[in-house]
Amino acid sequence: MKSILSSKWGKMEICAGLFGLIGFLGVFLALTISNTNFIKQTAQAQGVLTCSPDYNYNPFDYEPHVQTDKMAYAFGESVFITGEGYECSIELTVMVTQPDGTQDSAIVITDDHGNFGYEYISVGVAGDYLVDVLAATTDSASTMFSISLAAVTTDKSDYSAGETVIISGSGWKPLETVELFIIEEPLIHAPETFYALADGAGNIYHEYVIQEHDVGQGFTLTATGQTSNLTAMTTFTDHPFNTATVFCSWFEEKCSPGTVIYFNHDFNGLY
Repeated sequence: MKSILSSKWGKMEICAGLFGLIGFLGVFLALTISNTNFIKQTAQAQGVLTCSPDYNYNPFDYEPHVQTDKMAYAFGESVFITGEGYECSIELTVMVTQPDGTQDSAIVITDDHGNFGYEYISVGVAGDYLVDVLAATTDSASTMFSISLAAVTTDKSDYSAGETVIISGSGWKPLETVELFIIEEPLIHAPETFYALADGAGNIYHEYVIQEHDVGQGFTLTATGQTSNLTAMTTFTDHPFNTATVFCSWFEEKCSPGTVIYFNHDFNGLY
């Protein structure tokens, strides 16, 4: 009995089988490409990006990382939370835990390079905030930031030469050093820098003496936390004296014709 491989009909059957297999693979490949294109089109229609050709995600090569644009914020500031090292086009949950335990969450979708960005408005309570970014297929990542009502002020808005300006502030990071940067307008000499140490409650105190040459000057005080990077600003002045020319009687002991009498800026007496 001849082998089927050596027979004419056997060879035809083998060829037919091969052609059938090739045809099946071709149909399967076409369906796969068509399905892939359909998925891409659907994702794009839904606003979900697909992976970039140059981003080959591998969980062993990419470690999720999250950060904020600053470490400390004032109330009402925007906190920009960004992250990278994620699988592309996946949903992430951004969970922000406030100091009192209240939690805010939002869903974000990574871009075609596994990155994301989210804006959080700091309107909660003062203190330290925890950010957790959660994903179903990758490890979570976290970071922290703080919100403070940092402020600086003076005990008055206007001073005279020789007076002491009482500078105080609150809402700073406890025990941090706060830089006090004072600049005059118009500029007579170089700006002055002083430092105040915040107490355990975040309050600061400093004294600054108005000099004789400061008459007529405006002052801008900028306070900057050296640890928190928080800033606050206030202004004060040393207005010039007002003058008036008066004509006195020859018989007055303390006045002569054309004497210029200086009044202080509050007009509450004579110098």
